Amino acid sequence: MYVVNHWFAPSRFALLSGALNAIGMFGTAIGAVVLTGIIEAAGWRNLSATVGVVLFFAAVFLLRDAEELAAETQPFLAPLKCVVREMRVW
Repeated sequence: MYVVNHWFAPSRFALLSGALNAIGMFGTAIGAVVLTGIIEAAGWRNLSATVGVVLFFAAVFLLRDAEELAAETQPFLAPLKCVVREMRVW
């Protein structure tokens, strides 16, 4: 959701967050069957380590907003105040 919020136009947020949710549910449905066989063949520790390393390198090389995050100087709970004050959230 962070990537959808920061990399795409605000008018596309609802569509892309829904697509992200649908892909996640599809992955859950497929994973229940396919992942069971893979875990039995490879072992859950080897599979978890491999997936973790792949996700780590994907995040390091594909996500490029590190400079923007480092430049933020607002307090930690400041975004929460904005959310609580927004009447559309309630």
